[in-house]
Amino acid sequence: MNVIDRIYEKINLEEGKIIIEKFFLELYFEERMSTKELSQRLLIPIPLVTAIKKESIRENLIEQNNGIALSLEGKDYVENYLGYKGINKKEYKLLINKSDKSILTEVRKDIEIIFKNRPQADVTLDQSKCTVETAIDRVIMGLKKNSIIGKKVLCVGDDDLISVTTNVILNKLFNNNVPYNTKIYVYDKDKRILEYIKNMANIFELSSIICKELDLKKKTAQENIGIYDTVFTDPPYTINGVELFLTRAVENIKKQTGLYIFLSYAHKSQDAMRLIENKILNLGLSIYQIIPKFNEYEGAELLGNKGQLIILQTTKDTINKSSKDYTNIIYTGEIRQTRRKYKCKNCGKEFFVGIEEKYTTIEGLKEKKCPECKSDIFDLIEKVRKD
Repeated sequence: MNVIDRIYEKINLEEGKIIIEKFFLELYFEERMSTKELSQRLLIPIPLVTAIKKESIRENLIEQNNGIALSLEGKDYVENYLGYKGINKKEYKLLINKSDKSILTEVRKDIEIIFKNRPQADVTLDQSKCTVETAIDRVIMGLKKNSIIGKKVLCVGDDDLISVTTNVILNKLFNNNVPYNTKIYVYDKDKRILEYIKNMANIFELSSIICKELDLKKKTAQENIGIYDTVFTDPPYTINGVELFLTRAVENIKKQTGLYIFLSYAHKSQDAMRLIENKILNLGLSIYQIIPKFNEYEGAELLGNKGQLIILQTTKDTINKSSKDYTNIIYTGEIRQTRRKYKCKNCGKEFFVGIEEKYTTIEGLKEKKCPECKSDIFDLIEKVRKD
């Protein structure tokens, strides 16, 4: 049993072990704090902070003298057990507060190169490319919640390349020596995305990423249930899509109160959001925070180029049980089928585009080019909704 487990067993915080971990991390980065300051940072009452403090003193992890500070044993615990050894504290604080543009510029430089050549979005899979800034902001949010460093992070689908962005940022913070206990896993069915992530990992020396080709409609393997600390996901923008991706997130995350699931989702009507919130609550998750217009996407005019970030947390009632296959349709194109007719701007040849056609997307048609004249410019001349 590790130190946090022992302290938690004696105090039994409703907020979960994550609060005790955050207690040590606040002291690690601030070095000395008062009980009141810790109460405000942790969002728990002063008596609970005092209880954590007393147990930590018994474990020789903190010292109390003009405030509370980590002992040498406490610093060693944070660095070697929680995974913060070698981190540049100054850059970490500047990054999560976005208070030094030079650090953000340096991080953004590599990420922009990676994002520039990423695979074309497959609209049949409801893919939409988030911007570089959005990807960085998601990772910073994960860092603020102490949900990345020293953790097993899972990306349930990753056409937004959150895994790559995370590893680039970690390389910067740890001077290319990311601790062994920080791992980023990617589950995706799109082979193009997985191969691109692997290639970028090799080129940019991103050693913390592990990719798995996986159809999320297939049940979760028993050995993967309840093994991850954090989940990022940006599911298809349908009720079934969010239900499936969140179900897989819940199945894969550890059975522990207070862990974070970062759900990126389109802005929806009040009725649609009520249905989604019911799905969330039925899985035993709590809604920690909803941030409108957090996500920005390239060329996603139908979404207004913006989406919300919904931050969820596990509870004691979070359902983490045996998995089963999912049989409902999940993609927008399957639910609301549309057949489009395009005309080659150069030679006038007409093409049908749709989920049941030879060309499922206009991007696919442009990639193949007109077979008559090899042009890749087409005009939309008709759109028919299939009910």
